[in-house]
Amino acid sequence: MGGRAVTVLAPGPCALFQDLGRPGLAHLGVPRSGAADRGALVTANQLLGNEPTAAAVECLFGGLSLRAEEALEVLVAGAPAPATVDGAPVPHAARFELGKGETLVLGFPPFGVRTYVGVRGGFEPPPALGSRSACTLSKLGPAPIRAGDRIPVGEPPLEAPRWDFLSLGPQPTAAPSVLRGQLGPRADRVLGLDLADQAWAVQEKSDRIGVRLRRSDDGPLWSFAPQRSEPIAHGSVQATPSGELICFLADHPTTGGYPVVCVLDEPAVNLLAQLRPGQEVRFELRPPRRLARLPQN
Repeated sequence: MGGRAVTVLAPGPCALFQDLGRPGLAHLGVPRSGAADRGALVTANQLLGNEPTAAAVECLFGGLSLRAEEALEVLVAGAPAPATVDGAPVPHAARFELGKGETLVLGFPPFGVRTYVGVRGGFEPPPALGSRSACTLSKLGPAPIRAGDRIPVGEPPLEAPRWDFLSLGPQPTAAPSVLRGQLGPRADRVLGLDLADQAWAVQEKSDRIGVRLRRSDDGPLWSFAPQRSEPIAHGSVQATPSGELICFLADHPTTGGYPVVCVLDEPAVNLLAQLRPGQEVRFELRPPRRLARLPQN
């Protein structure tokens, strides 16, 4: 079996297919899902000349190994895992050729969490509800990638695709992180919470559903009255009774009755998806936007 495809020799700790997700299905209880770091995925597809909907492989902490069945153009973005082709280093965030029978191997990234491997034409696992994304909450989409899988690759676009937006932020770095956004609709219902004047540390119990943050000092807990469960936007941050914040990523559910205290901008969500346990962040938040009053007749 030849053709435009790759064979998986090793998946690393976790490798999933991701694209831009399933927007518009939240009313059916279906999360959008898609890449946790959308900026890295968009960067890969733009530099490869792919359609915006093309799927890539999102791998956690490197370890992925792929063998090409035909010559392919490949690009690695996101967390800068050292990449080699048959032992020779290849650049990060730049196109390179993976020849027929050659093997791409990703090492452990010095910083960041998620590395994206894109190929010109995009990977083509079977779609579900219009997307090739694997959702860890609903279990929709392709199964996690395993050793021995043969992954079909699509044909390159005949014309340069049209993009309605540019890459959603820079590649991850080792620099201290500032999360920018705006105060949420329920921030005034939480007593004793001061987001902006505290440092927050990423907790180990974090995944594609959400990243948990805890104050770096041992200050007092906040309090709030129970809330009704509500739909939430991508990047919403909710306060929990345990003293943690949960910052929702791609596979998020509803609030579960906890108040949303801020909503992060898209580049901040991409950055958050690349942070490791123990790293500290700070918030820079704008006041919530208010709707303009209509003139009276």
